[in-house]
Amino acid sequence: MNKLLPLRSACTCQGSMLRVMATIACFSVLVAHDQLYAANEDLRPDISEAEYSQELKAWQADLQQRKEDVQVARTALSSTLQLLADAQTQFDEAIDLFAEAEGNPSDTAKLEEAWDAVASAWSRLEELTQTRDQQQAELLIAEQQETASRILLEKYKNDYAAQSDPFAVRDSIAECATKSCSASGFLADERMAVFQPKVLEMIGAHHAYARGLTGKGVRIGIEDDIVSYRLPEFEGRISFEGAELLYPLYPGDSREADAKKCNQATESEQKTLKCRVFSYSSAADTNLFDTLALRFTIARNGWPGEGETWYLRNDAYEDGELYRWAIVPHGGRGRNADGRTSWHGTAVASVAAGRDFGVAPGATIVPIAKDFSSEGNSAQTRTERSLLRYIRGLPEEERTRLDSEVAESVTGNYSNYDIINRSFGIPVFDPDSIAGLLEDETEWWGEGFRKILPQTWRAIMQTGVHPDDRTVVVYAAGNSTEEFGGLGADIPRYETHVRGSQLSVMSIGHDGYHASYSNFCGPLPTDWDADRWGRHFCLAAPGTVNAAASWGWDSFYQGITGTSFAAPVVSGALALLMEHFRGQLGNVEIVKRLVNTADNTGHYAQLEIYGAGLIDLNAALRPVGGTTTGTSSWHSDTAMTMLSLPPAIGGLGQRLAAQGVEVASLDSWGAPFWSSPVRFMSVQSWTQPRLSPSFADPAGHSGEFHLGFTPGTVAVPARAIARIDGAVAGTLRLLKGDGRIGVEQAPVAGFRWGVLRDNSSWQGGFPSGAFGNTVHSSTAWLGRSARFEFDRSWAVSLSGTLALVQVELPSGAMLDVEPHLMSTWGIAVEQGVRGVGKWSRLSLTQPLRAETGKGTLTYLAGLKNGAPAYDRASAPLAPQGREVVLSFTHETPVGLGRAVIRVGHSFNFLHQRGRSDSNIGLAYRVNLR
Repeated sequence: MNKLLPLRSACTCQGSMLRVMATIACFSVLVAHDQLYAANEDLRPDISEAEYSQELKAWQADLQQRKEDVQVARTALSSTLQLLADAQTQFDEAIDLFAEAEGNPSDTAKLEEAWDAVASAWSRLEELTQTRDQQQAELLIAEQQETASRILLEKYKNDYAAQSDPFAVRDSIAECATKSCSASGFLADERMAVFQPKVLEMIGAHHAYARGLTGKGVRIGIEDDIVSYRLPEFEGRISFEGAELLYPLYPGDSREADAKKCNQATESEQKTLKCRVFSYSSAADTNLFDTLALRFTIARNGWPGEGETWYLRNDAYEDGELYRWAIVPHGGRGRNADGRTSWHGTAVASVAAGRDFGVAPGATIVPIAKDFSSEGNSAQTRTERSLLRYIRGLPEEERTRLDSEVAESVTGNYSNYDIINRSFGIPVFDPDSIAGLLEDETEWWGEGFRKILPQTWRAIMQTGVHPDDRTVVVYAAGNSTEEFGGLGADIPRYETHVRGSQLSVMSIGHDGYHASYSNFCGPLPTDWDADRWGRHFCLAAPGTVNAAASWGWDSFYQGITGTSFAAPVVSGALALLMEHFRGQLGNVEIVKRLVNTADNTGHYAQLEIYGAGLIDLNAALRPVGGTTTGTSSWHSDTAMTMLSLPPAIGGLGQRLAAQGVEVASLDSWGAPFWSSPVRFMSVQSWTQPRLSPSFADPAGHSGEFHLGFTPGTVAVPARAIARIDGAVAGTLRLLKGDGRIGVEQAPVAGFRWGVLRDNSSWQGGFPSGAFGNTVHSSTAWLGRSARFEFDRSWAVSLSGTLALVQVELPSGAMLDVEPHLMSTWGIAVEQGVRGVGKWSRLSLTQPLRAETGKGTLTYLAGLKNGAPAYDRASAPLAPQGREVVLSFTHETPVGLGRAVIRVGHSFNFLHQRGRSDSNIGLAYRVNLR
């Protein structure tokens, strides 16, 4: 609707005089929140599979017919465009001939002939131009009908699917939180390609959906006319905790039995009981107090259903006669029993959080229904003024007590909403009028109101609420083509207390430029603090949308326009951000982030028109600048924070992730972003060194030496080692490497042992960033090997080793590792003598694997009360899988030397279950002796 509702009053549910009246009314109704209803019935009953199949075919046939109509229209237009081009050419040629004839005016016959040709060509051109314009209009209508048919078909399928799972659309997006999804892939999704084309792409919503965001858990109050909450569009996502109907009602008997009498009475009985539709505009001015009768009746009975009429006791006089009952408006389709329609709120709610049309399809909608008719506004204004006169006359002590009670009620009511969407405003732009309203005692922002009810005024402004917890209010800027927003949307210009928690939204078209009807954002006030509140209190968003209609499951609005619909686009975007930051980033900070990441390049740099710019969810959801992570005593650049783990430990990051651990990083604005521990821990693969072929050493030893279990560690040749205590030369080896020193005894058969001090790695693994920049490890091992030779052709080798490892990472770094035991074993069958003739070996081995101990990760978990919060989690060092390597090695003389081939396959590669790896290697050595 290219129209902003022209409201005189800007009262809000949490700060309106109606709320004040409810507080001081003579009634006191206590209703437990868990007794409030949740109306989730479909607008139409469930249909059978056969009915669905039949109707689906009808929808598909209709869409096919619409496609054919579009193709026919395009073909006709294409033909006309070709004829029009030819006619233009003929006209140009006729003009040339006429110009030539003009040069010889004495030849009147030729001049007249040329003029006739011009006239004929012009007539043909005009005729074809009219045909083109008509065909273009017909094509546009055909394309709109095709689009409508496509949307209705998809809605029908979604409605049918919702019978078994009303959250299917939301959950299909939410799956992307645990699996990799492509943002570009969502561009072809029905949500963006069919239901809400252009709009969602313009704001970058597909980047949010690719992260699994739907707005789940975020509560959006729709302060508007009543939402048709029974539509499948809102199935399962309407909350009545905090829901309000703010139609001006008046005191009377709220007994449930009385309401039911009128509801069940015949027409004649209703006249006797005086159960008539109450005209809100005709209430006597003496009836000053709102009651809780409506909430009481609804809490007991639920809201009226489709086609039902409910009444409330309402002792109001009209023309000297008492009419005792008022009608309760329902959220169904068509007109309410009082003759009024409710459609605007339904459309707004569907854009913010509708299943098909919504920016945040998982958010919760809380209806805050108001009477926006001129009669309703007049009644509200009269009541508020009368009430304030009454309050002003109270003794100071009683007024102070009342002020405190109302302020407490206002603050509590705010807690029912994370966001309040107000697609309405006050179209006042004259400076003198604005100045008067700013002093008006009936306006919640006014100085006059503050003087009468100072505590209530502060509660409305949320001055006593921490910025992290303030409810965000989103206003439509208005459709008056003015240089700044209407007064409601423009309050941050005049009142500092709402800055940071109130936004205004102007409209842009699908071309990206300001919509012709939209008010501009306007300049900033001179005292605006951009560091505190962001670039502006106003943003740009698309204002031409598709939206759900209130009167039927098979209807919708196509291409509806207005800042009324740009505002819920921003409300939905805020819901996605609130879900993304998990309540750890304060609401005012989220508003500031949305403002400061908005696209303000190109023409969006015109601050007076577009404010902070066009909202950009992609930018808002990404870290700004660099990110840091770590512990309270050791933090570093996230990109530099990595830990390379030895294969014996395997996927420690995966084991921590399985416990739900997520490591947070903070961007340059202090916003948290979470990553799996797998992102920070990788396993150092030793595949090639373990499976590459090698030759027997000159001494003929065929044992496989451990060499400290660390890549890059080498043994000094036996001939360089002196005899020690009678030990056989060659069995005791000195181990060394980069920062490593050790010794081992590794005979072909018998006991083996060794120790190694490594000052540069953890068995080849190393840390960086918040894991520290150094690591030391000590390893001691003891093993036994045995070799059984049956003859010179066959032998069997067995080996097993246990090792004790101690790892020293810097104190205060992210990981602490307990001392732990490791094991390795192997069995091999050999044929032949290695180094002589042909030799073959078949082996089955378990590479080194941790068996005991645990690793404890100390990590940044996010924010708590705006400050970094840390947590700890432990996981076993022992991998979940156990790697076993089956390999075959064959060595044989070839030509002037020897060749060796080795083939191997790893089961549970790197001790990770189900993972495998194969390797084949070939080597050749020329014998020069």
